[in-house]
Amino acid sequence: MSATDLFTLTDLSLEVAQILGDTSDIGIAKAKKFINRALIRVSEIGDFPFLVIEGASFATVASTETYGLAVGVKRILAVYVTGNSARKFTLMNNRDFRERFPNVSSSVGTPYFYRYTKTDTTTGQRYVGLYPIPSAVETIYYDYIKEMVLLTNNTDDVRIVSGLPDYMVDALIELAAAIGMREQDDENYEGAMAEAIARWNNLYLENNSEIDDRIRARPSDGQSLDYLDPKLPSNYGG
Repeated sequence: MSATDLFTLTDLSLEVAQILGDTSDIGIAKAKKFINRALIRVSEIGDFPFLVIEGASFATVASTETYGLAVGVKRILAVYVTGNSARKFTLMNNRDFRERFPNVSSSVGTPYFYRYTKTDTTTGQRYVGLYPIPSAVETIYYDYIKEMVLLTNNTDDVRIVSGLPDYMVDALIELAAAIGMREQDDENYEGAMAEAIARWNNLYLENNSEIDDRIRARPSDGQSLDYLDPKLPSNYGG
């Protein structure tokens, strides 16, 4: 199978529908869901370099503890300051933070710690708190793993919308078809899924040296992986 010209949601879903043997309108609609579920699964397999955003930033405000991150942040890889006062921040979970710094509002100075504080339930924007509370204006940089952006419109190009490199598109089609086979209770599902996941694991191993180097260079807060089939949000037909 060639990934040539198989980049839009229309192209991808037609290819998956053909593999599954149902190119009716209903079959195409199901294939679109399988494509997006496959994208979610890819984001769960590992932190691929195409999901890494480096050098995002926000400016501190004197006596202000909490700051909003860019919309779409899945997980922070590192928080740091450059220049003459270059330093890396240490992540603390909220329980340890409260036990270690019970009187956070009374401590103002140069921050060295950060923690996740809240997530906006409407926009999904995440916030972090800095400690000590900044006493001056300073530019704080952070690198992060972005959420996988799913395909909505028929003309959405997976390379542009989701950032998937073109050489991974064929593997995406294979994974989406395997997910579809499971939905159809196809007896060949297990073999197809095992082959698809093995292919993605190999792609991750080929790419993860780059991300691992970044993680070693800057502190990471870690994340457990979940390999269960993802459920699509309702706005994507889940």
